[in-house]
Amino acid sequence: MLKYIAKKFLMGFICISLLFGLPLTSLAITNEQAKVDKTVEQKIMSSDCGLVDPSESELNYLLARPKLVDERIKKDIKYLEAEAEEQFENSMRESIGIKSSWYYEEVARGTDETVTSCHYDDSNGSSWGVGQNNHAASYSGNWADASAHAYGVGGAQAWAAVGPKIYITGTGTQNADIFYNYSYNGTIAAAANGSAKVKIYAELWDANGCVARHTILDEETGLGTDTYSATATGRFNRNLTAGQTYTIVAKVQTTATNYGGITANSDFWNGGSGPEGIAFSHIIVDWQ
Repeated sequence: MLKYIAKKFLMGFICISLLFGLPLTSLAITNEQAKVDKTVEQKIMSSDCGLVDPSESELNYLLARPKLVDERIKKDIKYLEAEAEEQFENSMRESIGIKSSWYYEEVARGTDETVTSCHYDDSNGSSWGVGQNNHAASYSGNWADASAHAYGVGGAQAWAAVGPKIYITGTGTQNADIFYNYSYNGTIAAAANGSAKVKIYAELWDANGCVARHTILDEETGLGTDTYSATATGRFNRNLTAGQTYTIVAKVQTTATNYGGITANSDFWNGGSGPEGIAFSHIIVDWQ
């Protein structure tokens, strides 16, 4: 029955084409163009991050389709964020294995204490196309900065983290509140066909990995400029065990991607103890 209907439809199309003088090749050309378009879209979306050696025609094809640009940008940001998370986790797991006494501050179980020194710092990043990343951190200076920039066609991610490590002395296990305090400052900006994003976290790590995470800031812009400046305060509640080391980390994570727009920037970078980026203040260990 379906074949019969399809056959009748085709015959009707041919009759109409003859009646109005439409070329019978138009349908074949449309189908062929659709195949070419599908091939171009598949190449544009084939990579996990960024375009793979795009030709001018492929780039023009992308820019003429805003929805496809949005899909490509979302895919890039997802990949760049996952890459940043993996780099940070590898860094933290390496840090966990360091047991030197200078690498932490001792906190006696049951004795409240304020810690103002940092013992962990690290940063990393990556870029593709016309992208640039900056990242640095200093445990001696209690700061962490990162920025990601994309110009023309490109993208980048950068992260930086800093925080204290505490070693619990004495014996036994006891519940404690860990209050943290740090400030952050920076700007995200993007024009059409671009995206800039920032995430700021506070995390608590023990010997097994991350046991608690607070999202302090999670913002993105595809058009315009937004500036963020605030003090981040919060509390982790955890049973702390004597003989174990715990790390409280403040982390800034920046991403930017751009397809032919002017620029996209996620800028929490000063390269030192200036206002941009993260400035760690202190933690308070309050035993319950």
